[in-house]
Amino acid sequence: MLKSVLLLALAAHMGKAHPDPNRPSITRFVARQNTATATAFRPPFTVQVGSCGDWATCGTACVDVENGGSCCDSSISYRCIPGTYCLFDELCCPNEVDPETCVRNSGLELPPNFSRPSRFASPTQAPSGSSSKKKPEPSAFPTVNEDAVAPKEAAPVTTTYGPITATVGNNPVTLAFSGEVLPLQTAANHKPVSSKFKDAVLAALAKDPATKAFGDLLTQAPSVFEGLEEKKEYYLFAPTTQFVVDFLKRLRENPPRLALRKVLVDPNTSQQFAEKPKGAPDIKRVSSTLETTLVGETKYVDLGEGEGARVVSNPITSENGSVHIISGFGHSTLVQADEIPFEGGVIKKCDGFFTLPHALETVFANTSGRLWSTALQKANMLTQLSEKRMVTIFAVGDSSLDEANLPGSADLGRLIYDGLSYTPDLSDQLCLQTRDGGSVRITTKGNDRFVNGVRISTSNVIAKNGVIHYLEKIPPADKCSDSGGSTKNSAGSTIAASMIAVLGLSAASLAIHLWV
Repeated sequence: MLKSVLLLALAAHMGKAHPDPNRPSITRFVARQNTATATAFRPPFTVQVGSCGDWATCGTACVDVENGGSCCDSSISYRCIPGTYCLFDELCCPNEVDPETCVRNSGLELPPNFSRPSRFASPTQAPSGSSSKKKPEPSAFPTVNEDAVAPKEAAPVTTTYGPITATVGNNPVTLAFSGEVLPLQTAANHKPVSSKFKDAVLAALAKDPATKAFGDLLTQAPSVFEGLEEKKEYYLFAPTTQFVVDFLKRLRENPPRLALRKVLVDPNTSQQFAEKPKGAPDIKRVSSTLETTLVGETKYVDLGEGEGARVVSNPITSENGSVHIISGFGHSTLVQADEIPFEGGVIKKCDGFFTLPHALETVFANTSGRLWSTALQKANMLTQLSEKRMVTIFAVGDSSLDEANLPGSADLGRLIYDGLSYTPDLSDQLCLQTRDGGSVRITTKGNDRFVNGVRISTSNVIAKNGVIHYLEKIPPADKCSDSGGSTKNSAGSTIAASMIAVLGLSAASLAIHLWV
């Protein structure tokens, strides 16, 4: 079953076949928790239309109080969905996760005046009704200075953009911001798109108030268009104006907490463009691996010369046309169903920037993979893996490992595939030849995928040079014959929507300021 890492998973139920006349005509969301990795998030905004029925009102929003939703501050329509509690800055956390863990997973800090929820009377208290026994996190684990190991010729340079002016609710907002840019890197014999393509994109973004602010950002950093290839079509995933303005306002109003975060930068905008292969299935219907235009050998991507960072698209099973995009760390971003066509591609609105990939050590450390990373280091494999381009690692999370009895090089090696295999590549009966003469057989059952009979619990945890899939336990050694395997570059791979259960709905309002 496909799950997002570090983000709260949600299931959306539309109820179109048998509508409840007492419910407001809005999507109903129910929270699913991943206690080890859940982050704070902003709930989807549901505007009150007429009456909220038997839902309560919270400013201009409807709240499902009957099933555990709560109104945090009606003056700003700040509310949280069932299964979550009020945090701060219009953020929510899952009930099973204490505030300290929630903000730590999100790269944030609790404000000095934070009012603790009654269910968490003390900083380390487990929520009522849940087990107080929790395996402590490893105190020591591998880390890396990503700026130091990144190619010096591609070192980020800080710059200041802006100001931009956006209108939200008939109120104009003018904001400036600082970020970092990377030198342009492209494939050999690269021919950039024409100025006509750029003009078409900016004109389409400017026509829709929901995308105008993002268009203004692109005009501040136009070099992103130089990385696009002529005669290709692209998806442009455009964060909405509300998201852009809210984030910039939060950045301006809380400089001590966010001053060191690098946001709204060329690497981010580059990753919002993804190649739209001609003849490929519609991502609204089919799960696909997409290659973005974040290309090169840099701090954020290292898949090889001319190779772009990958993201995975997953259609939402409610069939409303919405899509989740999985990016760095396995974070998920919600993409809306409606589209804005332009000459050269299509614009799709989304609720935030995709998360930039990072080094393997950083990804392991922040996705409950600290012990597996430690085991790789003890086996003298971690540095080599971090420098390897295009690698797929099947790992086991900290909660399922014994720190005193970590796997050795034999078990580690047979779970390393020297190529890229994201979820759309993991088809039933696929055999992947792994290191040291090993192999793994991929099987499927319903919505689950198995590696030598062991279920993948968390998939598509994307790093700068590959991807990690977490298993429930170390699978037994097995041999299978090569059935062709997945392609080395794993771009444009697809899998039928019926094979996936899409549960991840992101806290993308936080996704672009998690990492320094």
